[in-house]
Amino acid sequence: MLLDCGCLVTAARPLYVFITHGHLDHCLDITRLLSKPRPPQVFLPISAVQPMKDFIEKSHILRTAGRIDIDPQKLTLDCELIGVQHDDLLSFRKTMKVRVFDMDHSVPCCGYGFYECRKKLKKEYQHLTSQDIVNMRRVDNNLELSEDRLFPLFAFMGDTTPIIFDRYSVELFQFPLIIVECSFIDNEQHAERASDVKHVIWNDLQRFVLQHPEIIFVLIHFSQQHNSEQIRDFFRQLNLPNVVPFI
Repeated sequence: MLLDCGCLVTAARPLYVFITHGHLDHCLDITRLLSKPRPPQVFLPISAVQPMKDFIEKSHILRTAGRIDIDPQKLTLDCELIGVQHDDLLSFRKTMKVRVFDMDHSVPCCGYGFYECRKKLKKEYQHLTSQDIVNMRRVDNNLELSEDRLFPLFAFMGDTTPIIFDRYSVELFQFPLIIVECSFIDNEQHAERASDVKHVIWNDLQRFVLQHPEIIFVLIHFSQQHNSEQIRDFFRQLNLPNVVPFI
């Protein structure tokens, strides 16, 4: 599994790729992941499916230019592009589900919530003993006593503003770990910029982090205007045990 693919740091070819949106720092390396033997499933906003298909096809033509005559009608993508939209619940592997959340960004963008899916006894049967259940199954072998329950694992938010934590507070704060962008950390210099480009600045994110010490916030997508040492020093001074800057 891979979350976004702007710049790959591994030679592995995942079977599942979750793309948040079409900006190149989140999807540029998609063509390096394509594989005829094991075509990956690529999930992305539904409005980005056709542009992504065009991008992959044109990339293939560029790679083969001058060697063979390409017929665009005969090109195969070597992947499956799956358009998603808000509140979709995707089946991922046998024991996992993924919920899609709309993000607040300058282009259509989504976040993904990952859940473990377990079979649990339905509430109306939880008072029964094991023998009661055995007896019921003898009477009706087709009786469905269990149901799927979702257990939050982690959320991966695309580019956004912190408004999503108000909009989806019930859903998001169930996750023990949230991966979210934090493009800017200097409020004096970048508050207006963060608002204009619809990215997260630490001052706006901080209150949610403080309100939920039980949740680990992994911060990503720092602006290149901050160097690694500045980012480390900034969060070291804050000394928040539930914040992990991923640099």
